[in-house]
Amino acid sequence: MVNPKKLNEQEKQLRVLILQWQLENIETMLKQHEINLQVAFPLLKRINRILYFLTKEDKYKTHLFQSKWFKKGMRYIHLKNLSFKEKRQQQMLLEESNRKAILNRLEEFIEQNSFPREIIDFFILIYSGRPESDHSAEEVQESFDLASQIERELIQKYFEKGKINRGEVKELRDNLLVIENALHTTGQYE
Repeated sequence: MVNPKKLNEQEKQLRVLILQWQLENIETMLKQHEINLQVAFPLLKRINRILYFLTKEDKYKTHLFQSKWFKKGMRYIHLKNLSFKEKRQQQMLLEESNRKAILNRLEEFIEQNSFPREIIDFFILIYSGRPESDHSAEEVQESFDLASQIERELIQKYFEKGKINRGEVKELRDNLLVIENALHTTGQYE
């Protein structure tokens, strides 16, 4: 019989590894200019927040994360305004690349016997369980992305017309980011 406390600790360790693999994959994609930093940054921020919650390591603190990525980001920036469609394509490319990278690494772990098979199978199921033909989830995400883009444009428009100040702009954008993160984290439209 497997000790549940040990199982939970090992599951947490593997979850941390998976998040670190995602960070590595995103950084590789940025270096190779497959994706734009503006597409990757919200996911990087969300992964970092989860890593800090799981590990409580200083290197995942928000202010350190932001300064690290802004420094790195200057190397990865290719200045190009992306259309909504281009941004969506890059997001889908990033999600698929992360999913494949995680599944490949998990398959390696099966061969190494470094974690119990049931934990690895659990994560394989999570990352391979997304049906390819589910168009409704994609349509919902596209609608949400479009609504978010419109919201951002309205915030900018109101700021430029002087209807709201910088503090209100920051608050509105932060609220929108919280909503986006909550939907991504809970998998509402994935």
